[in-house]
Amino acid sequence: MSTVISRGKCCACTVVLIMLVSGSDHEALCQVNESGAEAKTAVAPMEWDDAFIPTDVADGPSHGLVDVRDTATDEEPADTRVALWEQLANLSHEQRDNAAIELELAGTATRADHEAAASIAARWNGGDQELAILQLRILERSGASLGLGIAWKVPLATSDKLLDNRIGGTRTEAQTMSLDFDAQNGHLFAVIRWGSTTGTSAWTVNLSDDSGVTWSETYTFSSSTGIIDVDCAVADDYVYVAYVAGNATDEARIRRCLVSTGGIDGAFGFHVVFDAGANTIEEVALASNADDFDNRVFYAAIQSNDVLRYAYDVASDGTTFEEQSPPASNPEFGLDMTWDNHRGGCGQYLFLSYAGNDGNIHVLGRSDSNWTDWTVETGSGSSRRTAVSAYENATICAFEYPYTYGTGIRYRISYNCGLTWSSGSIAVPDGSSVFGYFEPDIDARNGDGLAIIYQAEAGEFDPMYYRTRPGFAPGAWSDPVILSDYDVYTGSETTISYLPPLSGELFSHGAIYLSLDPDFRTPYFDRPAASGPACGDTTPPTVSIDSPDTLACSCDSVEITGSVDDPDGTYGRDRLQIRRQGTTDWIEVDTGIGARSGLLYTWNATGMPQDYYYIRVVAENECGLTNSDSTFVYKPTAFDTLQLDAPEHAGVYGGTVCLDGTAWAQSCFAQYTVSYRLSGDVAWQQVDPLVSVYSSPVVNGRLASWDTIALNLVDEAYELRVIGETECGNTADAVIKVIVDNAPPVARLDAPENCGVFAPSTEIAIYGEASDTNLDSWTLAVIGGPYDDWHTCAGPTTTNANGLLFTWDTTGLPDCVYTFRLRASDESWLDCGTAGHVAEDYKTVVLGGLASPDLDEDGDVDIFDYLLFQLAFTGPLP
Repeated sequence: MSTVISRGKCCACTVVLIMLVSGSDHEALCQVNESGAEAKTAVAPMEWDDAFIPTDVADGPSHGLVDVRDTATDEEPADTRVALWEQLANLSHEQRDNAAIELELAGTATRADHEAAASIAARWNGGDQELAILQLRILERSGASLGLGIAWKVPLATSDKLLDNRIGGTRTEAQTMSLDFDAQNGHLFAVIRWGSTTGTSAWTVNLSDDSGVTWSETYTFSSSTGIIDVDCAVADDYVYVAYVAGNATDEARIRRCLVSTGGIDGAFGFHVVFDAGANTIEEVALASNADDFDNRVFYAAIQSNDVLRYAYDVASDGTTFEEQSPPASNPEFGLDMTWDNHRGGCGQYLFLSYAGNDGNIHVLGRSDSNWTDWTVETGSGSSRRTAVSAYENATICAFEYPYTYGTGIRYRISYNCGLTWSSGSIAVPDGSSVFGYFEPDIDARNGDGLAIIYQAEAGEFDPMYYRTRPGFAPGAWSDPVILSDYDVYTGSETTISYLPPLSGELFSHGAIYLSLDPDFRTPYFDRPAASGPACGDTTPPTVSIDSPDTLACSCDSVEITGSVDDPDGTYGRDRLQIRRQGTTDWIEVDTGIGARSGLLYTWNATGMPQDYYYIRVVAENECGLTNSDSTFVYKPTAFDTLQLDAPEHAGVYGGTVCLDGTAWAQSCFAQYTVSYRLSGDVAWQQVDPLVSVYSSPVVNGRLASWDTIALNLVDEAYELRVIGETECGNTADAVIKVIVDNAPPVARLDAPENCGVFAPSTEIAIYGEASDTNLDSWTLAVIGGPYDDWHTCAGPTTTNANGLLFTWDTTGLPDCVYTFRLRASDESWLDCGTAGHVAEDYKTVVLGGLASPDLDEDGDVDIFDYLLFQLAFTGPLP
């Protein structure tokens, strides 16, 4: 049975979903934007988190390192194809009687092949198994490409409890796995992919009804041409399986089993969610909204042409999918997807992560109308694995990162629906005891906080570690705990999932890893959670830190207030611990006894270097159960950045002077002041009489303005000073000298006399003064006669002049009226950037025949001569 994507609107479910999210400003989840919403792309800013990226030499990205993971030189299992008919023939008589089969063909298969496959399945399930095997052999030899599904009537027991629980019986060569559970009956499901991507392979559904102690195989899907990828998610009454079979690598398919028994839903068959056409499907990811509406699955896939495909179950039954793929994407590998559990106030209800072909790590958020693409890490293109999880407003993405000494684990976390992202480091190899950390998987689903697993390449025994962090705010991660009992095959896939807690547990997780020894690529399951104490008290004490707040500024004396108690038991003692960011060891600085509230401790931080510090209170009751709360503070020993960029030192200014620069301190900024004084004076005065202090930090901006005219300042040399101060009283200052010059320069022409008349071809001496205390330059220019525009006679000259400025030789110049202009400018910059003062003076002279009043040369002076004079200077009369 094969079904392609439907693109109809979800009308029937709209009302239901609107009721479910009543009170939210988000539209119903099943509403579809059919216009092709534009994706939004943003580069995530580099910000802090409780776990910092180390700043020593081991931090630099290095993509040319030898990868030391066990899989670095490992190839896929041998491509020895065992035909499906041979796989059935190799079953024991008991296994044959226990197996109900179904044959799956590619979408391009002929009608005759489909009819033959249906006939073979009917003969086998009717008891004529030998004839069914013969017919299947003939069908496969004809070139038909098939997949084989085996529903075990009685699930196969595949595990015994020794140390960690083995899944799959004697099967080896596991490749990938996924883990989920049904909240109603507590059943756990592990879907495992076995074998190669091109040869004999299978995926199996494995059920545990006793919290993971024992496992049984309920369904097997086999292929002689490979299984590419597989993922699973529980929704409603089914465990859905997304997969890509080797006989149809262009099709992203889905099947489902019943959560009650793990048995296959034969009536559902399989559905094709995506058809890649000429491309192939390389990875699939499946998620569901089981913890909220429990009615929908979400399917994503990466194609071989690095295109991301996404669709959701529009019919709420897994049969019909609406595609809403991003308009542009660049995934290469490491695909993961998560529903935003309890959603919170986020516009996005679904998040995907992957390593892009641009060498960066991306997180995509899907809202009701569009996609947002965050580039959360740059330069980590070698990452084989990303993992993403979300709860309410918190979203976290963990991934492999190339450090100097090898691959390590980083994460990016947003506490505000992706608006900003903080950076943290979980594990960094040191190149001596640990050579690499690999394959992180992250979980935030349960609402109690974060949990992460990852592998370490550490020598003879390679462990898998488990760490947690309470809540969804910056805080301390728990110390790494080794989860695996067997040697981990480093670089192979891991998976973690929140599970229903056992008796005495506050929360619980389950994890699966693949072993290297004693059995190669064998999946093992474990529950990394502690049980209750033997003394009868099954709940830990309560501990809460009220202050200091996260990122508070802490000085030499830090008061830690809050409460420690054990409401249903006997409280014991507690410890105050401090850890500097970038280090791993907690330092115990004080202890306390007995339940109490209010002031818990006073930490004397005198002499501690400037840095971020974690503060943790660890409480313990009489049964030995512990609990902790932590906060994160910054301790300054100096004011971080105080810089005066403008005005320039020794510069000349007038009018309003703008002071630009930076006055900033990490977390502990208190204020800055800006003042001036006449050089040589003692007392400083505010540049703005109305502002004594500035209480907001400034980065590369305007610090203050100094109005030298309003303050009636004399033209003289002054000093300007900016002082920055932290909440702890640490200060820094910047002082420069400037010259105030509000007086314009002198530009005065004394001779020749204005409107003086001179004979042609004479030398005319021009006298005057051009001067200023801070002269920039002066020029003398003339206009008239052959000069249609101002013609420079003298200058520009940068020295003061008083007296003879220039001797003008009029030889060869025509008779005409000429005007001289003397212009002087000073060096002063006015009003935050305008060029300095400018002064000008003018003189006009008459040269040549124009000296005779008989302008028309008719022998007498009359009205006609006056008209010619008037035309020369003012134009015609009205």
